[in-house]
Amino acid sequence: STQTWDWSMLRHINYYLEHADLCEDREAVDFYKSIARFHRAWFYTGMVCQWGDIMWYDSVIGSTDADLLYKPRDDRGFVVRKIIADLDASAQGLKGTAKNPLSTNITQWAALALKARICLFEGTFRKYHGLGDWEFFLKEAGDAAGAIMDSNLFSLYSEGELPYRDAFFRTTYPECEAILCRAYSSALSMNHTLDRDLPAAGTGFTQRFVNHYLMKDGSRITSVEGYETM
Repeated sequence: STQTWDWSMLRHINYYLEHADLCEDREAVDFYKSIARFHRAWFYTGMVCQWGDIMWYDSVIGSTDADLLYKPRDDRGFVVRKIIADLDASAQGLKGTAKNPLSTNITQWAALALKARICLFEGTFRKYHGLGDWEFFLKEAGDAAGAIMDSNLFSLYSEGELPYRDAFFRTTYPECEAILCRAYSSALSMNHTLDRDLPAAGTGFTQRFVNHYLMKDGSRITSVEGYETM
């Protein structure tokens, strides 16, 4: 009923995974299976964040597979564990693959970054909704994020007097922060319309929104005396 209820991409991914072994180049098969499992994890990350409990499919559904077409939703914890398994396999299969200068290709670091995000999301959701088992997901999030940090391949952009502002003002992104990104190119008609959409829609940020940002040292602005009138 909405644009988020679209399963076509998942079918493409599962179809590929079912037929990839027909290729005789084992190195290529293992590499692209790792890419495919990343994409399946990305697909399901969006579905869990949008819908919660959701049906898990890891095979192609036929038009006569009524038991699969009308199966009930699976528990979100079960689905997220499946996402973790896909991302673990993806990270392992992509070990040693270097990111390109534009950081637009999928690497083990992209798999670990997505794992950290979905595990943090699920762990905090379960903790604050009393669902239990949240410690497992938060530990998985910490381990994935820790592996990225320990690689020493990435760091926060810190050049100039106002690096946080400058990071968004640059015409090229700060490569040190980029794990997986979309590179824009006017030559390839890869553009965005954010600079037009924000003023056209009358979009602005409230003080309450700004107050949700942490201070440079990680503390809350609400702990600063007189923050209400800043």
